[in-house]
Amino acid sequence: MKKLIILVCLVFSGVSLSAQQVKDVVYLNNGNIVKGEIVSSTDTEIEIHATNGELYTFRKIEIRRIDSGEQLDAIPDAPKKSNFVRYGEREKGYWASVDLGLGVALDRYAKNNTSPAIPIDLNVAMGYRFNEFIMVGLGAGVRYYAHQDDLRYHNQEKNRDYAWSFPLYAQLRGAFISGHTRSMVPYWQLSAGYTVNDGVMIQPALGLRFGAATRHHFTLSLSYTAQQGYKYCEKSLAGKKFLNLVQIRLGYQF
Repeated sequence: MKKLIILVCLVFSGVSLSAQQVKDVVYLNNGNIVKGEIVSSTDTEIEIHATNGELYTFRKIEIRRIDSGEQLDAIPDAPKKSNFVRYGEREKGYWASVDLGLGVALDRYAKNNTSPAIPIDLNVAMGYRFNEFIMVGLGAGVRYYAHQDDLRYHNQEKNRDYAWSFPLYAQLRGAFISGHTRSMVPYWQLSAGYTVNDGVMIQPALGLRFGAATRHHFTLSLSYTAQQGYKYCEKSLAGKKFLNLVQIRLGYQF
């Protein structure tokens, strides 16, 4: 009986000592909870020595909340395996984007040589994201040339003006710097392909993406498009040359 009493006392002493060692509780975005003592903290990650003896490292974008205190009932000693995946925080995988562009044609090949054409386009792209610095994909869109004044001209259709065109392209894009601790990140983009009713196209762009998540960003960019197409001349058709388009683009990527 005396040995049983001693054993019970030792068990309760160990539990009390373990509870006293718990100083911090880390709540992760994926639903896991880790208790222990934070031994290191930087601008991007923390290290916590858990009560099970293991040392865990977590990026701060993985953490929902950190608490300190004595009331730690019903909190597990170590992370449990979970099937829950927060897709928005995955750096690899499929991505998609949509953007709207509005700009001006720099060329002055219109009949009256007065007002420049205004290209308006809507594009959708999808592809694969290797990491936050490199993404590849394919895209398609529709472009309308407002106020074109015969800037674009097709010599096979009896002098008919073409106001609509349809870009088909491959695209590379990525961030210049890491966005793990930033809500605004500069990015680059390069598209190249063929535009139905026009011709070959190449379009570089520079911009900013807005949003604290690894995915799901609004984008604002400035693009230049070298677009092959027919230019109208008052006396004769100059033939197929490159149009020069500058556009501001507003989009969303996820």
